Amino acid sequence: METDSASDFSADGSIEQYQQSLKIDRAAGNLAGESICLNNLGLEYNDRGQWAEAIDCHQQDLIICRKLNDREGESAAFNNLGLVYYNQGNLEQSIDCHQKSLAICQELGDREGEGASFNNLGMIYRAQSKWDESIECYQQNLIIEREIGDSERSWEGQILNDLGKLYQAKGQLDRAIPLWQEALAKLPEDTREYSIVQAHLKQNLV
Repeated sequence: METDSASDFSADGSIEQYQQSLKIDRAAGNLAGESICLNNLGLEYNDRGQWAEAIDCHQQDLIICRKLNDREGESAAFNNLGLVYYNQGNLEQSIDCHQKSLAICQELGDREGEGASFNNLGMIYRAQSKWDESIECYQQNLIIEREIGDSERSWEGQILNDLGKLYQAKGQLDRAIPLWQEALAKLPEDTREYSIVQAHLKQNLV
């Protein structure tokens, strides 16, 4: 999406700034700028726990993205809506949004966006204790991360840790432990994630 208007505020801009920018873009008929403002407002409202306001902004953004035939923006709007619904506790609605975002990413060949959608779906299925569905999503995300290359390898390590926890939840420690061992090789030793994985192994290696 273009940033050729007053919409180009920093990500930590206040709601008041975004609302003012939104007025300017609407007055100028700048749909692309309006989309940016609505996206930023939705993210800000989500951070503040104002779910209804966040949903309204992302739904308006979705309408504009469709008018502009902005498929990347449409995918992002669905993704952001899914995250708000997840935070709100509306898991089925969240799944629907992330599946729509995933479909668009696959259509566009956006592997990074596809991986993010699989990650988000895995997170939701895990919250529903749907271990197999969650494992499938994280495994798909892992394949994509390895394909596109994670220079720091930390993201790959986090996925391996999540997969280990899922197999642990299924009572399959024989599958969880190798994943955690592999995760340690990917995670920086000075990170909290490394310590967590290390603790999992110490607790379960007997």
